[in-house]
Amino acid sequence: MVAARAEMIQLSADAGRPIYKPFFDYMRRSLMDMENRYLFSDLIEYLFPGEFALYDVDSVLFSKESREPVAAFELKKKSWRTAQEAWSAGELEVNGYQFLRLKRLARRFSVPLFYFVWVGGKFVVFRVDEVWADLERRYGGTSAEDLYAVISLEDVEVAEDFIELRKIMKEVLGR
Repeated sequence: MVAARAEMIQLSADAGRPIYKPFFDYMRRSLMDMENRYLFSDLIEYLFPGEFALYDVDSVLFSKESREPVAAFELKKKSWRTAQEAWSAGELEVNGYQFLRLKRLARRFSVPLFYFVWVGGKFVVFRVDEVWADLERRYGGTSAEDLYAVISLEDVEVAEDFIELRKIMKEVLGR
């Protein structure tokens, strides 16, 4: 840690202060955002004990031209190590409870809601309300035990590289 800090100070001195300042400004804003989310959640629980649960959608894309929302995304990153077994069986696993919540939300949205999953070096994109999933409790007796939405890879778009991803995203975003 000390060596890394010393290197950072040396690089900063050589390159000028701005090299690290934007990173720390971003991290400071991210921590404030997390704190605000926690405080809001705590406040809602205080005002309405046991009545609500809070969830979020990770990103909403707006057209810069029309300023209208184009699509919403739930973003996930899965290591190849944890995804490989299901992938080998032609499946993608996502949290089942979250998948069900997002399906309900997608039915109410006027903007399409997608999962964007980065699995190892591949990308999976699918519209939540257009994909069927089997709900299965998996990995009993381990820390990974949970309800999973098991989705066939044949029912989703899979990109092996950025060229394929761009094609998929152009279609998703209507471009």
